[in-house]
Amino acid sequence: MDLNDLHPPDDYSHRFFIWHEWIQANGPLTNENVFDYFSTSMFYDKQSNNQVLRMQTMHTGEPLVNEAEELRRFTGIEFAVVHSQPPSLFIIHKRERLSPDEVRPLAAYFVINNRIYQSPDVYTLVSNRLVCEPWHTHSSSLIIPPAADFSPLSTMLARLATSMPAGIHTKNRICLANKAGFRCRG
Repeated sequence: MDLNDLHPPDDYSHRFFIWHEWIQANGPLTNENVFDYFSTSMFYDKQSNNQVLRMQTMHTGEPLVNEAEELRRFTGIEFAVVHSQPPSLFIIHKRERLSPDEVRPLAAYFVINNRIYQSPDVYTLVSNRLVCEPWHTHSSSLIIPPAADFSPLSTMLARLATSMPAGIHTKNRICLANKAGFRCRG
């Protein structure tokens, strides 16, 4: 099994996009311009329904009043801003529109402080946790070796040996304590 086949070819989860000149020219990101900024990144699909709408309205001179409502007429790939906390956080979904009322999310992108990132997929999250788990288990085993020798029998023998009064059955007390792995005085 080739591990490269498990990731989609457009997986950019290890990269981010930032364009300082665009931010300087257009000002801080807002609900109105964040999608324009996103459309300049490598994450944007130029074949999406959003781009088709932009191309259709580009030369008519009429602004696109309600892009979300217009996108409902199409089926296929589209992008939508689903959450925003201007100016520092925006979440954009890439989704497939199946009908006017049904969409299926394909990917999520987030814009934090003018940087656009692709959210990791479930496979990446789970595989990362599984890769890190043996290291954490090994690290834990190095921390707790004294407790690894614990057994109920040794605890019971130690309690019995230390509960005997000094001077009574000293031989038995020492024998029980040694079996439990403890040293007793007296």
